[in-house]
Amino acid sequence: MICSIPNLSLAAGLYPFTIYVTVNGVIADWVIGAGRLRVEPGDYYGSGKYPDAQDGKILMKHEWTQSHERK
Repeated sequence: MICSIPNLSLAAGLYPFTIYVTVNGVIADWVIGAGRLRVEPGDYYGSGKYPDAQDGKILMKHEWTQSHERK
């Protein structure tokens, strides 16, 4: 099964996940370590470079500006 997400905010790597099912609000089944999500490296920021995995697991579109005003 393949799920394509155009702008996933996770760094490349394997992410384990757990799933559960409820019936009438009661947990009927709980599978710890049910699978792994593989995130492939990509040019998330449009810079032509892949983010370095050592910089963290979450990616966020951002912009830095310099403020000349003092509060």
